[in-house]
Amino acid sequence: WKRRVHVLVPISMSIEQPLALSDTAFRKAEKHYQLYREQIFRRRKGKLRGGKLVTRATDLSNVIDFRNGVAEPATVPDSQPEPIDGTTQQDSLKDDKSESTPTQRPRVVRVPCDGMETSVYSLEGFEGFYFLPAALSVDEQRRLVRSALLEFPESPNRTNHTKEHGLLTNLWDAARRDLSLAQQSVVHEQPEEESDAALRAWREPGEGGVRATMLLRRLRWATVGTQFNWAERAYHDNLPGGRVPEELDDLVTRLARIAQPQGGYRAEAAIVNYYGPGDTLGGHTDAMEGDLSQPIVSISLGCKAVFLLGGPARDDIPVAFYLRSGDIMMMANSARHRYHGVPRIFAEVEEADIPDGITSHQWDDPMAAYISSSRININVRHVTA
Repeated sequence: WKRRVHVLVPISMSIEQPLALSDTAFRKAEKHYQLYREQIFRRRKGKLRGGKLVTRATDLSNVIDFRNGVAEPATVPDSQPEPIDGTTQQDSLKDDKSESTPTQRPRVVRVPCDGMETSVYSLEGFEGFYFLPAALSVDEQRRLVRSALLEFPESPNRTNHTKEHGLLTNLWDAARRDLSLAQQSVVHEQPEEESDAALRAWREPGEGGVRATMLLRRLRWATVGTQFNWAERAYHDNLPGGRVPEELDDLVTRLARIAQPQGGYRAEAAIVNYYGPGDTLGGHTDAMEGDLSQPIVSISLGCKAVFLLGGPARDDIPVAFYLRSGDIMMMANSARHRYHGVPRIFAEVEEADIPDGITSHQWDDPMAAYISSSRININVRHVTA
């Protein structure tokens, strides 16, 4: 005689924990799209056996897909964005407030942009939001993945490991060689009261310390350029930081003119988020910079994700849409005050939806293996007023 016992296990490690407001509209949407796994046991002879984890099905029917099912118009008017999802100008937002799909579905509009090789979309009623699907070539994505793993976590840039382990050097190479971090080998750049910066030495396998492979898998963020203090949620001009790479600077500066035609954008800082299987990014706003008319330019690499874009309050019903490798999203002006987050990444091979050129082992075996089950988000910012 067999009996199945189901235990629901949420799989989530939030990079930025939201406030404990479980009844808000944004939190309900986060819970809806979060990855859950059911742990199934079989009872035999009075004992529970097994324990297989099975992913719980999630209703994704209300998630907007900018790459598929969005029919572009034959012509685009010069004066205003064109609705392209088959609805009329009189149609209102399609809010679905049911528990099954706790997100709204506004009309998708195409934004006229001369000289752009990729389409640019927005959402009706979401001023300052822009979406560019498949905006990066495979080669561009490869170079950015390489930079995110080899350059961005390197000293003098700070990471989520800096407070405990100091500044890191050669993390990727150390992980490949299975080295460990020597706990007592600390060299301070300046007095501890002025900076928590430290350079750490690596040990050979078997000599103790924190393994580089664990540090790499637990890498959650790195800051490039003007350094960001996560504890104070403020930028620190006095801390040294590596420059935003020239190729990335040129790319985002060109794209920023879509959101801010008057120009003036400077790529002064980049916050790089690293997601492993089950990781999330809790709902938050990005309004710490001095000029909110300038956009945050956000680049997605690796596994597909669900992104939530809400309103200026947590009780505003959010929109859900997919982010895939090579997609670029921008938020400027009032969009900067909207709550947003990532409740789900799809790390399973059949769901990750990563271009073959990124996951194939023709360019770099270890990096292809890493990005096959990970997501990297590079969001570049104009910091000063």
